Amino acid sequence: MSIDAKGIAANLRLSRIEAGLSQGDVGKHFGVTRQAVSMWERGIHKVSAELAGQLAEYYGVSIENIYDPFRALMGVR
Repeated sequence: MSIDAKGIAANLRLSRIEAGLSQGDVGKHFGVTRQAVSMWERGIHKVSAELAGQLAEYYGVSIENIYDPFRALMGVR
């Protein structure tokens, strides 16, 4: 099953929260604003596969967690 942009966005948000990071923390690390991170997490701006991999590494999760179509729906940790 494939995942849509909203699913990826939800998984990014869940992974960030589980890592104990704020949107500001992520923005500072990647050189973007908190608002940019918010747009990624709401699916307004899509993240590239490269950025998704970098975010996964920063959050301490596998890229599979970011692309898992059921993770955010189930709240799987």
